[in-house]
Amino acid sequence: MSESPAELPDDIISLESWDESINMMIVAESGWGKTRLAGTADQRKKNGPKALFLATERGTISAARAGSTADMWQIKKWSDLTKAFNYLNNGGCREYQWCLLDSVTEMQKLSMDNALYVGVMAGKKGADADVPQIQDHLKVQQQTLNMIRRFNDLPINCLYTALPLRLDDENSNPYFLPALDGKQGGIAQQAMGYMHVVGHGIKRNIKQGDDKQVMVRRVYFQTAGPYRAKDRYGVLGNFIDNPTIPQIEELINKDKASRPIIEIHEGLPQNKKSDESKPDIHDANVVEPAALPAATAAGDQTEEF
Repeated sequence: MSESPAELPDDIISLESWDESINMMIVAESGWGKTRLAGTADQRKKNGPKALFLATERGTISAARAGSTADMWQIKKWSDLTKAFNYLNNGGCREYQWCLLDSVTEMQKLSMDNALYVGVMAGKKGADADVPQIQDHLKVQQQTLNMIRRFNDLPINCLYTALPLRLDDENSNPYFLPALDGKQGGIAQQAMGYMHVVGHGIKRNIKQGDDKQVMVRRVYFQTAGPYRAKDRYGVLGNFIDNPTIPQIEELINKDKASRPIIEIHEGLPQNKKSDESKPDIHDANVVEPAALPAATAAGDQTEEF
C-alpha cells in the first residue's frame, strides 16, 4: 500500500511563479552621468514605471535637465532614509516601481554622521563629533549592509549609484570597487554580492563611420580589466554604450519565464512579494526617528536599520 505524498510546506513555491525585483548598482566617477542614467527609469509619461529618487546629493538636477519625470525625496540625515524606507515598506511600493538610491556612498557617510552624533550625545568615553572610533566604523559597516539588504527585500526595483574606490591586488595591479568603506574592500564586495547587476561606467571615445571621434558613456556588465562588474541574468553582454534603464530592464525581462533568478540572503524573507515575514528591526542608536508620511496608517510596520 503506497503512502500519500507529504503536503508541501507553504515556503516551497514553483520557480515559474517566482517574481523577483531587480537590484542593480552603477559605479562611476563623479560627473559620468549616474544620476542622469537613473532618472531614465521613470517612464510615467509613456504609462510606464514611476521612479522615486532618494537623493543625498544636489546632482539630481542633472536628471531633471535631461527630462526625467521622477519624484525626489531629499535625504539629509540617516533618519530621513529610515523614514523613506518605512514609507515604501508600508504601501509606497504600490505607487512606485523603481527606488533610486543616489548615492549609497553618501548614505554610508550619513550613517557615520549619525554614529558620531549618538556617541557624543550618549557621553561615550573618547567620543568625538569628527573623529570616529573603531566601534563607529564597525557599526557603520554593518548598518550600511543592513540598509542595502532591507531595500533589496522590498517589492520594488532598486538602483544604487556609487563612486568608485581604487584598490591594488597582491601584484600591485589596480582595480575598482564601489566606494564603501570597510575591510579593505570587503564591505564593497559584500554589497556587490547583494546585487543582480553591477555596472561600471566609464567614458570612451569611439570612431563613427566617418572616422570622427565621439564620446560615449559605456557601462561594463562583465569585469573588464580593473573594472569589476557582474550580470547575474547573463543577458546584458560585456557592455552597453549610452544605456537607459528601460533598455536594461527590457533585456532583463525578455524571456524572463525561462530564466528564473534566485538570490536568498540568510535571515531575510525569501519571497519579495510578501511583507508578512519581515523581521522587526530596531536600532536605538538611530536618532530622531522620523514620523511616517500622513498617508501611512498608524498601525503600519516601522523598521530601523
